[in-house]
Amino acid sequence: MQNIYKRIGFSNIEDFKKYLMNNNINFENVKKKLETEALWNELILIKFSSKVKIDEKELKERIKKNDKFLKSYLLSEIYFEILNIKELDNKFQEISKTINEKGFDFAALKYSVSPTANIGGKLDWINKNSLNKNIRLAINDLKINDFTKPINVPGGFLILQINDIKNTKIEIDIEKEFKKLENYEKNNQLNQYSKIYFNKVKKDLEISEL
Repeated sequence: MQNIYKRIGFSNIEDFKKYLMNNNINFENVKKKLETEALWNELILIKFSSKVKIDEKELKERIKKNDKFLKSYLLSEIYFEILNIKELDNKFQEISKTINEKGFDFAALKYSVSPTANIGGKLDWINKNSLNKNIRLAINDLKINDFTKPINVPGGFLILQINDIKNTKIEIDIEKEFKKLENYEKNNQLNQYSKIYFNKVKKDLEISEL
């Protein structure tokens, strides 16, 4: 809980509780959500970690394909799902309105189903060439504080906001960058397994009349 409220700018839990109350969000519901997600993530890790496949050669080649100066982005994400593609425009308008009125952090907490939702959707610095082509194209012309339209990704849609951009002279530690990218890819794959497994459990669940 402390990690969450500090990452979104609060120094103590009482201020965080007031923030939630002002936005009509029940603190106990947030706490229960965190507990449930922690247990769910542990289950997914146990069930699917052996299925995660990382192509070390491909990732390292991607890291090496850098310009003279390396552009990196500090990003936040909102990952969401819809039942029908026809709902996409309305859902995006709803999320955009919340972002513009209350900020990306709040919108991530409210709408995102990614584990990063609890820290306002915040991601670490990611260099441009570590991102896949679709994401690079989506953020290429954006400025700081801009956010993308929904990006189609396995299992759902992704909205990314650029919090900061930096250009640094290339002095890449391949192994260090590989570890960061490896963790990013592992988390992506585990998130996909999580969505698939959740949908299976939901489909198989039977509720008997009493």
